[in-house]
Amino acid sequence: MLTFSRSRYVEYAMQRVRLLRHHKIQPYIVFDGGPLPAKAGTETERKQRREENLAKANALASQGRHKEAREYYLKCVDVTPQMAYQLIKVCRRNTLPRHSSDIFYTLGSARRECAIRSCTV
Repeated sequence: MLTFSRSRYVEYAMQRVRLLRHHKIQPYIVFDGGPLPAKAGTETERKQRREENLAKANALASQGRHKEAREYYLKCVDVTPQMAYQLIKVCRRNTLPRHSSDIFYTLGSARRECAIRSCTV
């Protein structure tokens, strides 16, 4: 599992928030709850994909292909409750909304680093 200093990943996320705010977009950060028994299979699959991506990233890095390795490193980060809590504390200091019923701001993803998704029905 990859580990990051607290300030680096929080600063990374807040940099994305500042970028959105600069463009007059108010992000809503949504943190999901703990693991659900019904999603145990999904969580197992995600863990396996993270491990595979870490192996690919390490192999690419050892070949000196650092730009490609970085993309795989981004795909293998597992956000822990402690990491989310550190970000929540910074969000509170910056008076950021942390939930919304119709707009979600997603931090990190396998294919994109930040996205806004409308979830209106």
